[in-house]
Amino acid sequence: MSKDIDVAKLLPKQLDEYVREEHTQEECIGFIDGFEKAIDLANKFILKSVFDMTDEELKEQREQGKSFAIICVDEILNGSRLFYIEDYDYWKEVKQEISLL
Repeated sequence: MSKDIDVAKLLPKQLDEYVREEHTQEECIGFIDGFEKAIDLANKFILKSVFDMTDEELKEQREQGKSFAIICVDEILNGSRLFYIEDYDYWKEVKQEISLL
C-alpha cells in the first residue's frame, strides 16, 4: 500500500461541494489538478512507510508534510517569475488545497 492520502475518500466530497457552487467544467478540472498537486506535494515529505508508523506518527508526518508543501508553494509564488496569471492562480489554488488536507 502506498503512503499517499486516500484520494478516493477526499476527492468526491470536495469536488461535489465545488461543483454545487456552479463552477464551469474548466474550473472543476483546475480544482482537480490543484487538489492532486496538493496531495502529491504534501506526500513527498512523508519520510517513512505507513506500515512503520503509529497513527499518531502518521498524523504528525502528514501535518509536517503540509507545512513543508506550503513553504514550497510560497517560494514559487514569492520567489519566482510566473509569466502567466493562470500559473499564479494555479499555485494559489494548490496552496489553498494543501491547507484543506
